[in-house]
Amino acid sequence: MEGLAIELRGVTKRYRGGGAQDLLILNGVDLELEPGGKLALVGPSGSGKSTLLSLIAGLDLPTSGTVRTAGVDLTSARPAELARFRFQHVGMIFQQHHLIPTLTALENVMLPCTPWKVDYQPRRRAEELLTLVGLKDRMAHLPAQLSGGEQQRVCIARALMNRPTVLLADEPTGNLDEASAREVLRLILDLAEQFRMALLFVTHDMQLARSFGRVVRLYQGVLHPVT
Repeated sequence: MEGLAIELRGVTKRYRGGGAQDLLILNGVDLELEPGGKLALVGPSGSGKSTLLSLIAGLDLPTSGTVRTAGVDLTSARPAELARFRFQHVGMIFQQHHLIPTLTALENVMLPCTPWKVDYQPRRRAEELLTLVGLKDRMAHLPAQLSGGEQQRVCIARALMNRPTVLLADEPTGNLDEASAREVLRLILDLAEQFRMALLFVTHDMQLARSFGRVVRLYQGVLHPVT
């Protein structure tokens, strides 16, 4: 039987606060997402949504509990193993574009491959992805020459460069107008379906979240299903 794409068991995350008491961000979180599954995560600012994504991506470690992503136990992996894991299995899209301003759209998409040896031609794959997200005629443009929606499309293409198993989207429509937000959401959903990626999509917008078959809310460190 095929394993889960994302599996969290009893995950707790605490940060050392300025006072005597630690700050509890996640409190015994359990979460499952199957390969190709789609899940929207909502919750107030500061509720720990980005922290949860960081744990799933192997960018941070839980205080207790286990995190398995794409079948890899991240709680026992070494730093070098986590870096390789992220390149092989995780694509991330953020609210802020994090594009290099002096690089073209094509160069920004190719950037994740720079430290790694890959079995494909990065330039060709980047061109294919930019065409797929509707930027065939904008590849040579710098970020400043692109609209906000176009920059986010570059970020989507960049996130798919490594052929990820899991796609994590952290408020990717937060800085876009309503029309652009819906276009970006539809594009992400379509690409996740096309490449059979597990998609975890963080948003404040319940209308956008309702586009997913499953919605969970993070509140006071605990996940609650939304019906």
